[in-house]
Amino acid sequence: MARYNMFFVPHGDDGDAQKRLNDFLTCHRVCQVERAAFPDGWAFCVEWLPGDGPSGGRGVERVDYMKVLPPDVFARFSALRERRREIAQAKKVSAYLVATDAQLAALAKHEKPTVADLRGIDGFGDARIEKFGFRLLGGDVRANAPSPA
Repeated sequence: MARYNMFFVPHGDDGDAQKRLNDFLTCHRVCQVERAAFPDGWAFCVEWLPGDGPSGGRGVERVDYMKVLPPDVFARFSALRERRREIAQAKKVSAYLVATDAQLAALAKHEKPTVADLRGIDGFGDARIEKFGFRLLGGDVRANAPSPA
């Protein structure tokens, strides 16, 4: 069951309120963040799931993809991350619900990724491909997509 925490970052914050918010986001499995502007600052409602946090959280080692991927693959990975961010904003979901960094890295290894390549990545089934995959590949390519195996 999702839980909620509220944060307020006043205008002119010395960084403490921002640090509390960022520390919380780093250490929890965040589903969604809603924000609202007020005359004296910003309010944030964070929806999160109990359990181990995302990369950077308790007991999970972060991967520096710039170091582990070849330059050409990292360039594709970076482009996919940007596309993921755009999709997440448009759908109003957290970016990791679109695809994790590990999934993007696996996809970036393909020079011209296809729906079949997505299906080969753990966690990408027909529903997720329908919801996010076509846009992640750079557009709505359903007309050219092979039928599910």
